[in-house]
Amino acid sequence: MNGLDKIIKKIESDSFEACNAMVSEANQKAKEILSAGEKNCEEIKKREELRCEAACADIKARVKSAAELEIRKGKLLARQTVITQMLDKCKASLKNLDKEEYFSLILKMVEKYSENQDGIIVFSQKDYDRMDKNFISKINKVSSGKLTLGEPNGKIDSGFILVYGDIEINCTFDTIFTVEKEKLTDVVSAVLFDK
Repeated sequence: MNGLDKIIKKIESDSFEACNAMVSEANQKAKEILSAGEKNCEEIKKREELRCEAACADIKARVKSAAELEIRKGKLLARQTVITQMLDKCKASLKNLDKEEYFSLILKMVEKYSENQDGIIVFSQKDYDRMDKNFISKINKVSSGKLTLGEPNGKIDSGFILVYGDIEINCTFDTIFTVEKEKLTDVVSAVLFDK
């Protein structure tokens, strides 16, 4: 082998070693990149799993809270329905009291609601027709002021209206139940639901 052949062989050998070293280095870098990528993917996967678990837990909590709210609303609606039915029954039972009990209740109401002045008391036609002729004298015994019997009012179902000049005090059962609804609701609720 001559000197030129030796130089070419040396260049080829050096080139081959350099190429092998570059390929080896490239393979090593590829393994490192692949390993880093796999590690990064694992971290992302774990992070996303945790995020998904948290999101699922949040959704479950919201669904549970919404369901509990709906249950509470349903219970409240049921309670309100029962209370309204009880108040309606109570009002109906007052309207349907026998004559003696009914007019005894009217006297108690006159005592409570009458003003200390002269006025007029107005009843329904039904009550006007069934009251004793001396009932106005019983009214004036319990009234704070003198009351005279007014003409029957077709709009009154039960109870009465007190008239003092331009001022009317509506003591019909419907009005009293409407005005006192909150108080009556509390009483019925306490009786039915509080233990």
